[in-house]
Amino acid sequence: MHGEPIVAYGWCDNGKSLIGHYVLTTTKKLMYDLKGTLISIEDREEVTADMEVFARSFSDDKTEPYDNYICGVRTVLFVSYLVTNCFIISGVIRHWNGPISNTNIPSTTQQP
Repeated sequence: MHGEPIVAYGWCDNGKSLIGHYVLTTTKKLMYDLKGTLISIEDREEVTADMEVFARSFSDDKTEPYDNYICGVRTVLFVSYLVTNCFIISGVIRHWNGPISNTNIPSTTQQP
């Protein structure tokens, strides 16, 4: 384990506050508390298996009544972002290499 490259790291929480952090190496998952004390060492194969069980336990039937509503909200957000970006891009294109106007630049010379 010593000298293994670190693949990832991050914080752990209990849903309300931080309880520690983890470090992933190529073969291990190291769990630490907030003081930096090592709590546990797990093999990455076990961690991957746990994530696979969690992913397979998720059922689409639970969210099926909300699928159309969520799709509608995502579509509205996507269209609003698309329209906003189109206006931003058209403004940039419109003013690309436009004439430089000196009407808004104050004069630095004083006249008597």
